[in-house]
Amino acid sequence: MGRKQKEGLTQRRNVKAVVNVGQTCSLATLYAPGNLPADLLKAHAQLDKAVDAAYGYPGGKDDAARVAFLFELYRKLSMAA
Repeated sequence: MGRKQKEGLTQRRNVKAVVNVGQTCSLATLYAPGNLPADLLKAHAQLDKAVDAAYGYPGGKDDAARVAFLFELYRKLSMAA
């Protein structure tokens, strides 16, 4: 595992840690529009940046485009296997 992939795992752990701190509601409620705490939003932004760097995503901050890019990368890699 490369440095960029390790950074992605670290950021994922950060998101999980922020979610677990003082969570008193369901994940659905926590992630509902307008409910996301600033520290969790920041942790997700850092995770997105790490994933983008690890997998070479050239786009912006659009989640749908990022997911499409990652699924296409997965499709190509799974066909090569």
